[in-house]
This record gives sequence, C-alpha cells and structure tokens, in this order.
Amino acid sequence: MKIVTYLSLFCIVLTSCNRKEFKLYTGTYNCVKSIHTWEEGEPHVYENTTDHEIQVEKNKKRIQVLDLVVPIDEIEPGQEYRKGSDTKYQSVKFENDLIYFLEHTSVAGGGYEVSYIGKKVEEN
Repeated sequence: MKIVTYLSLFCIVLTSCNRKEFKLYTGTYNCVKSIHTWEEGEPHVYENTTDHEIQVEKNKKRIQVLDLVVPIDEIEPGQEYRKGSDTKYQSVKFENDLIYFLEHTSVAGGGYEVSYIGKKVEEN
C-alpha cells in the first residue's frame, strides 16, 4: 500500500514540476518574422522583418501562441509540438528564453511558410 502511495505522489510531483517549469515560457517575445513562398517554376521568395511581438499566455491547462492552442502537458522544453497534417500544420518549440513558431501550408505546385524566432523580453 505504501508503494502505491509513494508512486502516486512521485507522479504528481513530476507533473507539477513540468507545469511550473512551463510558466517560465509565458510572456512577450520579440521575434524576427520570416515569410517563405514558392510556386512551381518560379523562384522561392523570402521576406524577413524584425520587431514582431508574440504573446504566450497560459489559460488553465492550455497555452496559446498566436492562434495555436496547446495542452500544457504536451509542451516539453527543447521539444517541438506540432499540430496538423503534412501539408498544413503549426509547430512551436521553447528552448531557454527562445521561441520557434512555424506555420506551414503546401499544395500541389506551391506553398507558404511563416515563422517567428525570438527571445523573451517580458514575463507575464
């Protein structure tokens, strides 16, 4: 009986640690926004702009990055979270004070990607 109790407490502690650790990632990030478009037979087009702010907010057991909502238990530091299909998806990764966000859409003959890469400048 004691073993079951200790195992239960151990699992709760592990889950709580991950959630507390994630709170470090909420806040405002100053990012470089990159847009990459391509069409069959045409050259690829790249456009980069600076000073885009992204808000990462926690709401109960979910976080929101732009229009991507992620269950907090599915975020791991340094690991990419990806939602969608092979042709249309969003992904986010947090590492130290950095965010990597990508939105990808591709169709036969072309596609579009928008990415944000930036450093946290303010905590929530």
